[in-house]
Amino acid sequence: MMVAPPGVKVVEFDATKSRQDYIRDGWVMKSVGVSPERSHAAQMNMRGQRRQYGLKHHVTSTVHASMGDTLHKIVTEVSTEGNDFRLWDKAQAIVLLSSTRLGSNIIFVGNKNDTVNALSSLIRTTNQWMNYMENIIEMATVNGRSANSQISVFNHQDCPYRLCDMSLPTCNTGFVYMLVSIRVPTFSYIGETGNIITRLNQHNSGYGSHTTCPLSYRPYALFAYVCGFDDNWNLRRQFEFMWKQRHD
Repeated sequence: MMVAPPGVKVVEFDATKSRQDYIRDGWVMKSVGVSPERSHAAQMNMRGQRRQYGLKHHVTSTVHASMGDTLHKIVTEVSTEGNDFRLWDKAQAIVLLSSTRLGSNIIFVGNKNDTVNALSSLIRTTNQWMNYMENIIEMATVNGRSANSQISVFNHQDCPYRLCDMSLPTCNTGFVYMLVSIRVPTFSYIGETGNIITRLNQHNSGYGSHTTCPLSYRPYALFAYVCGFDDNWNLRRQFEFMWKQRHD
């Protein structure tokens, strides 16, 4: 790469200038190394190699304004015809519209009506994340509820993750938890522990408790948990007892 002289912040590309011309103007040639390649596991038993340059870009071109500087103008095409210009997630519209400081600096090419229809259809498209968040907001809100209405109960079917893929908490305050059998979803178990990761592994190995020992129920997934007991065993047992009573 070439490093600009001190004080130069804006550079207009000049195709008539050679590398030597830039060097005469005070530019300096520098080599930029890369970090060691790392192997990452992917889906379907595949692995990928990651190579990363030690640079932080001053001007962004594919991410939105909150990630850095914005572009002066961009030219793009959005359409419902063909895969080359079709967008599939409403978040892409947010990224697109925030690539410049002003909306007037985005130039859409192609048929005007087709562009409007493509953007309109995109922002009205639902996905699993939107359904999930709307379910949570509806459960938490008090707006529009009558005094006699029941509190909403979260339906895990709207969760975009499989239960067995949910990330496990790592805090050290202690947990009261509910497990659900992946093989028999109607079977659940409530218990308490100081380390949920170790305890879940014990349940799935058949050493967690007599109730979860049968192989026909294993493996288990963490369905729900409560933490914040300040590692107080008596408080966890009391909460576990109340939860089991309510569950029964």
